[in-house]
Amino acid sequence: MNELIFLLQIASICLGLLGAYKLGPHALVSFVCLCAVLANLFVLEQISLFGLSVTAADAFAVGAMIALNMLQEKEGTANAQKALIISFWGLIFYALVTQLHLAYLPSIYDTTAPAYQALLKFMPRLTLASLAAYFLSQKLNILLYALMRTRMRRFLMLRNYTTLLISQLADTLVFTFIGLHGLVPNLWTIILFSYSVKIVTIALATPCVALAKRL
Repeated sequence: MNELIFLLQIASICLGLLGAYKLGPHALVSFVCLCAVLANLFVLEQISLFGLSVTAADAFAVGAMIALNMLQEKEGTANAQKALIISFWGLIFYALVTQLHLAYLPSIYDTTAPAYQALLKFMPRLTLASLAAYFLSQKLNILLYALMRTRMRRFLMLRNYTTLLISQLADTLVFTFIGLHGLVPNLWTIILFSYSVKIVTIALATPCVALAKRL
């Protein structure tokens, strides 16, 4: 059942990417920001997928990176760099306002406060790991894509697959070692499981980059 939901999740991200590309660069920047926030919101939930225990957020992390690639392909490296800064600021703002929200004292009639506390409670190490992994992996992806674009202009899919696979590996390594080192055993197993899901997502979602060029 989870596998079917996962495929539907990827399909919805692809539709979002194509719609944003059609609407223009501002929509792509908005989509990057939205995927970044959703990835951070859903990262706490553990699911079983293809027999592996993983988070529900990996597809959105890949979606944000594909959107940046599409923006860079269409509008250039400078605009992709600007989109990264905007989305990173969005993540910081999200982290701040969620803690302000939790600071409210609920009324005696409220029944949702415990759920919000469980979902949004501040975990400094995981927050730092998430922000660092996002910024560093996206920055790496932009630089790699710019380099490959100058040398491999005709190979759109190859440069997308290559940069995404390298950058998402960096994302997985940075988040796992900063956020989980010393807290959980078998870090390399976690890295393998998480990266495996990202590989599947990249394989299924990246073709929408070529499809977008035809819109």
